[in-house]
Amino acid sequence: MSIIPSICGTNRNITDSINRSGAISIEEQHLIINSPLDDEWNITFGGDKSDYGYSVQQTIDEGYIITGRTESYSTGGGHDSDLWLIKTDENGNEQWNKTFGEKENDGGYSVRQTKDSGYIITGYTYSYGAGYSDVWLIKTDAYGNEEWNRTYGGTDSDIGFMVNQTVDSGYIIVGLTYSYAIKDVWVIKTDSLGIEEWNATSPTGTIDDFRPGAQTEDGGFIITGDFYHSIGKYYDALLIKLDANGSEQWKRSYGGAYYDGGSAVRQTNDSVFIVTGATQSYSAGYYDVWLIKTDAYGNEEWNKTFDAGFLEIGNSLEQTKDGGYIIVGMRMEWPHGIHDIILIKTDYKGNKEWNMTFVINVEDRGEDVQQTIDDGYIITGYTGLSNGLNYDVLLIKVSAFENQRPHQPTINGTIYGNTNRSYEYTIVATEPDNEDIYYLIYIYQQNIYKEIE
Repeated sequence: MSIIPSICGTNRNITDSINRSGAISIEEQHLIINSPLDDEWNITFGGDKSDYGYSVQQTIDEGYIITGRTESYSTGGGHDSDLWLIKTDENGNEQWNKTFGEKENDGGYSVRQTKDSGYIITGYTYSYGAGYSDVWLIKTDAYGNEEWNRTYGGTDSDIGFMVNQTVDSGYIIVGLTYSYAIKDVWVIKTDSLGIEEWNATSPTGTIDDFRPGAQTEDGGFIITGDFYHSIGKYYDALLIKLDANGSEQWKRSYGGAYYDGGSAVRQTNDSVFIVTGATQSYSAGYYDVWLIKTDAYGNEEWNKTFDAGFLEIGNSLEQTKDGGYIIVGMRMEWPHGIHDIILIKTDYKGNKEWNMTFVINVEDRGEDVQQTIDDGYIITGYTGLSNGLNYDVLLIKVSAFENQRPHQPTINGTIYGNTNRSYEYTIVATEPDNEDIYYLIYIYQQNIYKEIE
């Protein structure tokens, strides 16, 4: 099948038939292949102020648990926030929600269901503890009722980014400390009641940003972030491996002459590591989503970039049941500053199979993604009408594919053009299930995306 659009000034027509499934955008400098799928449903949670979702997990009853923070329902008033815990059924309908905090800012970054069907949450608190902010650990029952909470920290800022239950029914927290080092990774091990057993810091040099990592199969941890090179004055993505006691085993950096950073890392089924984030050094635009595969010692095996416009960042990823990867992140349109959520699916070699863009409001951010029991995907983040004002927690469910996806089309034609001239493009696609394929064709002209009828 071929599609030959003719583009001349403001006149647009397609001179061949268009068959269905997917979308192609002809933009200023590139072409984008989008998934034919729509989200199964999306639901927001919030009030008259800003509320944020940072972590989601499917629960044993096939519902979902979300943590983040809420200004709308905080006890402090104003724009102070409380940690927020929301439980939904399998269709995203709220079953209950709980807030934790007092008059200062508090929030949750990671939630996991525990062996007793309750929940463990970590994040930060300004309301309690010894310092400016402390790592906060909260244990609840299956209905979100608090069983206990603990704070960890010193006189400066300390934050918890990731929590897991350990085999001995205790908990391991990975976070960041300013109290006991100059912005070092901090690992805290507790017993089943949150009583600290040990803690360890891992010097990272001049780490600029640190994001949630993952526990590894050897009981250790893998962590990613951004590493600042003070001499060259640029940033690299950073990968740090810690042993089960929080001691650094190795550290690797990846990048070029500009800004590059890591946002999320997971250990794969073959015991190596996959990282997502953003790259400016190797991007086709300003920033591209970056996917890096390493061996068990952090040595790069391959990397891929994904361009969907002006600026794209990968925020979270997971290995899928078929051995590939699912990435959720953010895309910004320039010069309008509009943020959309992007979802990218790759095969095991990092080759893109499909991507989706979600436009809910003016400002949409995807923070966490997980493959669901039915082979679909669940995403949390937040959505709002303007930057920093009146965000709501967002939950998106994406259906599983029931058939094979169309292969990425081959597109022949110039990527640059001028008005009042004609250009011819040939687009050839293959559909494995021999079904109809339809494409939407867009042209980018004078900062406006226009659909070709």
